[in-house]
Amino acid sequence: MGRLSVLAALLLLPSLALTQEIGEGELWVHEEVMEYYRKFDGDSSAAYFAVSTNGYDAGYSRCPSFSNCRPLDGKREAVQACNSGHSDLPGSCYIFANQNGIIWRGEVHVLSDAEFMARLYGPETIEEAVAEYVAAATGPVEGTKQSFNASKQIWQREDFRFPPPDFALTGDECRYAFEHAYLSNAARNFFLADPSGRYCGYSTGYAQAAEATAFTAAKVACATRAPASAPCVVYAVDDTLLPGRSKL
Repeated sequence: MGRLSVLAALLLLPSLALTQEIGEGELWVHEEVMEYYRKFDGDSSAAYFAVSTNGYDAGYSRCPSFSNCRPLDGKREAVQACNSGHSDLPGSCYIFANQNGIIWRGEVHVLSDAEFMARLYGPETIEEAVAEYVAAATGPVEGTKQSFNASKQIWQREDFRFPPPDFALTGDECRYAFEHAYLSNAARNFFLADPSGRYCGYSTGYAQAAEATAFTAAKVACATRAPASAPCVVYAVDDTLLPGRSKL
């Protein structure tokens, strides 16, 4: 899971006593939490599954045999795993489920990534939240479905930098922009990010014949957000990811 940098005031959290063991109250969880829970549910040695009141952090404990988990029978381990710093969201971890199923005392809502982000930021503020880290350039055929690729003349340019194999978008703002703005666009061109993966820029809406303009536009967009000393790398061309590649 990524790291979400948001204000605590934007979260609507259940009111829970710090001494409480099993969580209670209405809970809104990210869909990835429930995917993780299904992994837990399919583990024959799983003991307890904990979820944070922020709905994003989770962790679980395993007990190969009952005697191995005494005297705490895995509850503390599950909560510690949940609290291990997966995100910057404020919240407290409590037991969500055991081997027999969900034991959280309250209604649980499972939200898609888009729904979770909208709840977190507010429907009108998502774009404002990412604007500090993301810049976009749009061309004349924006919204028109087309295939796109970079020719050899583009990817052999000195300023076309391929990212290393382990490169990833580390900022939730850029991840959100890539998944929900860039990939969802019918006319994708280039998506660039700074070496830290925290700042990014992209271009959409340029036809294949204008690939040089599309690349320059994306490079300039990324440069407006990235630190001046860190040239941007090309994370994707259309929907093709480039980490670890040296040519197209």
